[in-house]
Amino acid sequence: MISPNTSQVNSIDRKEFLIDDLLRIEDDPAILDFRCPTTGLPLWIHVRIPIFRMIILDALYRTALVDVTNAPVGLGQKLATLGRSLLHNVKFQPPSRKSEVCLISPGIGNQWLDGRWFNRLTDHFCYLDPHNTLVLEDHFQWRWQFPRANNRVMFLAPRRAYNVVIGKLTTGTKERNLARRFLDFVCARTEHCLNWKVPSELATKLVDELARKIASAPQEHRRYQKLLKEIGPKLVMVGAAPYGGLYATFIDAARRMGIPTAEYQH
Repeated sequence: MISPNTSQVNSIDRKEFLIDDLLRIEDDPAILDFRCPTTGLPLWIHVRIPIFRMIILDALYRTALVDVTNAPVGLGQKLATLGRSLLHNVKFQPPSRKSEVCLISPGIGNQWLDGRWFNRLTDHFCYLDPHNTLVLEDHFQWRWQFPRANNRVMFLAPRRAYNVVIGKLTTGTKERNLARRFLDFVCARTEHCLNWKVPSELATKLVDELARKIASAPQEHRRYQKLLKEIGPKLVMVGAAPYGGLYATFIDAARRMGIPTAEYQH
């Protein structure tokens, strides 16, 4: 996720700014014409949240907010947690991954409780049927949070790292051109609806990130389908689904396999 900055202030009227103004940006059927060539998912889901956040910051605060959920983390900590995640996931060979319910969770829900890390978003579900429920979790700030109240947890970090590498290695002119054309469209919409220009630095970062996501989508989709076949769930429940592209490919892979998907309240 790209953290917004407020180096460029736009001329949004703070007194008149409403949530409806944000929604006007996407109130154009043409926004759905820009899709990932592999999954068919709208590209808008990948940039919606960073752009909306930036507009809200400019319109209501005019200053950067402290973003504790995206605080910088050193490379050493990332590599250490990634290595631990790989070793931990090895414990869950395909036969032991079988579960009727698969829960996807951001690690931000973990709380220290009675000497263990308890995920307030997923562990209540797990306790209902612990042997038939598997959690796929993202790390919060790359922290290694053990011991756990629920031990049937695998981590998504290795797959995300693989997707990033594949994206960087395979991004080409085709993906960049598509990302750039879409961002040009979005920039035109924000200026038309709100008289707000996407800061050039943010636009450049979004184009690069979006191009990498487009390039890595085929591999990402195949790997998620393979994982779902190994788990064999009858239901996939996702947290933080409305935050855009973080879990969109996983949800799409499940739906194409005929697996019902739902979102739990977070």
